[in-house]
Amino acid sequence: MSLDPEFEPIFKKWGSENTVYAFLKREFDRINRDAFGGSLEMPELKIKPMEQNAAGNYVPADRHRPAVIGILANVLIDEETARRALAHYMTHHWENTLATSWESEDYPASIDQEISKNFSTGYRERQWRSFHSRRFISKACDVANSLAMTVLKLLFEG
Repeated sequence: MSLDPEFEPIFKKWGSENTVYAFLKREFDRINRDAFGGSLEMPELKIKPMEQNAAGNYVPADRHRPAVIGILANVLIDEETARRALAHYMTHHWENTLATSWESEDYPASIDQEISKNFSTGYRERQWRSFHSRRFISKACDVANSLAMTVLKLLFEG
């Protein structure tokens, strides 16, 4: 697959599409080992077109296609931001494929206050929370701790 001109900044940073995918696969393996005990199966990894206010997306598997983690081109310019985004979407992948009803939904109450500060309206916060359950946030706290990053950066810069 060849990247279109919109992805030119990636070529400047990484040199080639293959190098970007090698980085994403290597980081998936590292994050999987360090934060998920190696339990996640590798989804399809894709470079996505640039967007504002997003770092990527997660599409669960269905009968006809594998799960996909898409990382946006603008995020791939910075390796640390790309790692946070990948960890964020790996947490979605975990929740969709491995989480059970017995998983913890506990996390510090201060996290809810910090989450609320990130939104200009209650509607926007409710919209975000509709995709980020208490189980997801609890796991994100564990993942952030395992990877020595702040949970808020993992939640909002990922």
